[in-house]
Amino acid sequence: MRKVRVCTYALLACVCFFLNLNCERTLLPVDSSKKIDYEQADTKARVTLKVFDLHSNAPISGAQVNIIGVDSALTDSKGTVIFDSIKPGDYIITCSKAGFEEIYDQMSLTLDPNSNTVPIVNQSSDGYLMAKKGVVVRGNIYYEKDEKYLQAKGAIIECMLISPTGQMFQNPLRTTTSTNGTFIFTALPEHVDYQITVRPFSDGNFSYTFDTLIITGKSAGDTVRSEDIILKETPDGVFLVMSHNIRTFTVSDPIVLEFSEAVDTSKLSKDSSITVVKRPSQRILIQTQWQNGNKKLVIKPFDGTWSYRDTLSLSLKGFFSITGKQLGNSNKLPINFRPIKSGALGNVMNIIALDADRDTFVNHNTNSILLNWSSLANASNYQIYHKRPDDLSWIFLMSVNDTFTSFNVPNGSFNLGKEIKYIVIGENSTTTSPLNAANAITVNDKMPPRINSTTSNVFNFDNTFGSTSILIDLPLTTFPEPMDTTKKPVLDVIEGNNGESSLGDPAYKLPKTNSIWMWTAQNSGRWSVIVDMGKDGSYDTLKVNFAGLTDFAGNKVDTTNGAGIVTYITRP
Repeated sequence: MRKVRVCTYALLACVCFFLNLNCERTLLPVDSSKKIDYEQADTKARVTLKVFDLHSNAPISGAQVNIIGVDSALTDSKGTVIFDSIKPGDYIITCSKAGFEEIYDQMSLTLDPNSNTVPIVNQSSDGYLMAKKGVVVRGNIYYEKDEKYLQAKGAIIECMLISPTGQMFQNPLRTTTSTNGTFIFTALPEHVDYQITVRPFSDGNFSYTFDTLIITGKSAGDTVRSEDIILKETPDGVFLVMSHNIRTFTVSDPIVLEFSEAVDTSKLSKDSSITVVKRPSQRILIQTQWQNGNKKLVIKPFDGTWSYRDTLSLSLKGFFSITGKQLGNSNKLPINFRPIKSGALGNVMNIIALDADRDTFVNHNTNSILLNWSSLANASNYQIYHKRPDDLSWIFLMSVNDTFTSFNVPNGSFNLGKEIKYIVIGENSTTTSPLNAANAITVNDKMPPRINSTTSNVFNFDNTFGSTSILIDLPLTTFPEPMDTTKKPVLDVIEGNNGESSLGDPAYKLPKTNSIWMWTAQNSGRWSVIVDMGKDGSYDTLKVNFAGLTDFAGNKVDTTNGAGIVTYITRP
């Protein structure tokens, strides 16, 4: 379906000579009727860019489009942004908007080779597809030992985002399994593929590995459960790269690799064993240093700083351990990668709160909270603060080194409409996210109360020979939590009943005006109805509709799949 949409827009591009969603530039000549000031160094062009929703293909307004180092602007209502006076050269384009995954792409502006006298720059138009965020991926990791499956605590997992259009995402996302081997990635972009990779794992005695797993994303708001990941013991005769920072190092950081065994450096070639190449084939001059008894390799550029514009590749050849084992997983290292930029920490975004025990929205009786949030690329850990109704200021709760955590809250924390606020602050060795600008999440009861639909008989509704009217109490309705007692359900009286319409008194209908709803407690109540003197109110249908009720937090009664309506059939 996605290919059909892309092809449709490609066809439109051919008609309009304006947009190509496959990111191939549509080059248009400059209007020759306009006067051009044309010193070669000052020759410039207009760049028109459009941004669309990856899933719906609708234009996205208010997206921040940035030509790195040159200019930035917001898209208009048609998803369009125009940059004037852009010089020839290669550029990196970024597109970002709250609620969407940021994307990156490259753009080249060249001189028109058909211009023989005046150096004219080819104008450029391009289209970008952005994906909404909000998909959650969860799973469990085990390692197999002695024919048993054990929970892999502290395993490192990476999630690579794979764009169907070839545009680049900020990759990868990284997390660590909890004590029970569980991992979770939150706020992932919708309708893209996620490549799950587990770093080599050690239980202290043996090493375990796993090939990559591809998971297909769903729509924003969905949770995707990964199949269980089983790590296998490393074959005899090889040693491994146990960890690396290839996906997370900054322009000022070294590349660091750690091995499961000490490397025999005497067998390494000075010129060819360790190489870093900038695409397409330019070798970079580097410095190397061995640490931790030759189990740790540190690689730095000779001038001390990497360029975040460069796409790099790392090659390790002729590596053997001091016990004679050959390096077994160098081919599993990322093939092409870039350093990330260092700098101040921004705000932690996309904080989500769930009931940790039920994996649902927080309910009135929730006593364990699971918080998830998007990672900050250069944060080493996160501080969590909370603010309860009686707190005058934010109170420090805990510090964690992952992008999710769970913790208990006192019983009744969310009962009767109560709420707790949380903020998450990124932290590294030099700074923290700005506390005064942090995004706070208010956690309260978000679970709609549910009254299952039922049908039952109620009796004593034949008052044909009665000398007075009679009051009959319908069965008590009990709610799963305290309700807003300023509201009441709606009673509907239907003359007759399926298959029994000829019974009772077809001319008499129970008067709703003489009926009353009474709350017997905050979580229970009933209808009382009146049968007039000398009347037969049997074989009628009473429907009580609870859809208009809310709990203390304002959640309306759940009416999915016909819930929220209770039916009574009156009998003599």
